[in-house]
Amino acid sequence: MADSNSSFMHNIYSTIANVTDANLVPTFDPVVQKVIDILLMIFMALVMMALGCTIQLEELKRQLRRPIGMGMAMFCQFIMFPALVFGLVHALKPDKLDGIGMILLGTCPGGAISNIVTFWAGGNVALSVSMTFVSTALGIGMTPLNLWIYTQNWTDQSTVVPYINIVITLFLVMVPVPMGMLILWKFPRAAVRVAKLGSVIGFFVIVGVMTLSCYQYPRMFHSGWQVWLVAGLLPSLGLCLGFLMSSVFRLTYDVRKAIAIEISTQNVALCLTLIVTSFPKDIFFQIMIFPLLFGLLSSATLFLFAALCQFVSYIIKINQKRKEKELIDPLYPL
Repeated sequence: MADSNSSFMHNIYSTIANVTDANLVPTFDPVVQKVIDILLMIFMALVMMALGCTIQLEELKRQLRRPIGMGMAMFCQFIMFPALVFGLVHALKPDKLDGIGMILLGTCPGGAISNIVTFWAGGNVALSVSMTFVSTALGIGMTPLNLWIYTQNWTDQSTVVPYINIVITLFLVMVPVPMGMLILWKFPRAAVRVAKLGSVIGFFVIVGVMTLSCYQYPRMFHSGWQVWLVAGLLPSLGLCLGFLMSSVFRLTYDVRKAIAIEISTQNVALCLTLIVTSFPKDIFFQIMIFPLLFGLLSSATLFLFAALCQFVSYIIKINQKRKEKELIDPLYPL
């Protein structure tokens, strides 16, 4: 089996090597990519600090003292989600390289975008930030383990886990968030303004990254139907999985939203680094297509989910005000 897989992958490498560069390599400007990476780290640090301005120390301690939600989210993130992706890949049988990209993404920890979306959706931000940190830390061991489990039948290429990028992600959570919490403690009024500003910055950062990704990698829009289907399904399946699992334990709705969002997001940047450092240049562009498309569709899905949560909260508030007025004045509806 191992020999046949090696032979099959060798044939793939040989076939792709014969494709002209114009058809294989997307519009890629290394200078633009470097600017994207630097700006993204700066703005994400500012956004994480702004999110810290919404987290009270007591709330954070309370979430850590009751790790039910945390443990369930990690189980879904590293056990159920990779298995779900693996099942979809085998059921739909996409192109071999696209399948590798799907599996690699499914083994990565959650992304920091979940924190800002949780804030927009009215979820528990303290739990969201905690889950991102723990998920990233566990990814140091769980990502290589899942890669070993799920990629054996798909590639004989040894994957290189980008530990430096994992450490950078941990840094973006560990340093800015406590700074924001300190601002909330010392200057509560200023913290409100910083949180609102960070929410706006986060929106434009996500939209900007999506736009630049489209410019850098236009070839992803010509992917096969299996790639589009899985990239479109996974964010919604992650939301449903997280919400249903947390509902079983009767967790509060703000916690359910935080867990659902955390499970539906993957660290796309980490996945892309893993691909670039692990595969030859003549094939890693093809493997990168699925994570890039997932990033776009996942962001769109999370935007819609946050908007839906805001709409539902608005309707609930209106109904509550109407009931309060009815109690005061029974003739109010008339």
